[in-house]
Amino acid sequence: MTQGFIGNCWFVSGVAALAEYPGRIEKLFLNNKNELSRTGIYGINIYTLGFPQTIIIDDYMPLVKRGNKYDTLYAEVSEDAALWGPMIEKAFTKRFGNYEHIISGLPSEAV
Repeated sequence: MTQGFIGNCWFVSGVAALAEYPGRIEKLFLNNKNELSRTGIYGINIYTLGFPQTIIIDDYMPLVKRGNKYDTLYAEVSEDAALWGPMIEKAFTKRFGNYEHIISGLPSEAV
């Protein structure tokens, strides 16, 4: 997972640390068959103050045009085209209202 335009390295590093353990990221997704949703809807489980919460998101991502291609504006799609990073960031953002609300924090808060 790579940080994009916004200053949320604390969140990106926390999620990247979780991704070091096989299966942890997959457990966050309700549709965890490692395939794209035909409807474009994803459910992601996060914990808020120790309580489980399911966040429903769509697959629309903020994009920026760079040359002849489009890239995600915030968390970047990985080199192997995995979308889990931008999707987890979007769910976290939805929980807190918008992307500006997740600027600045501690990696331990993200974990």
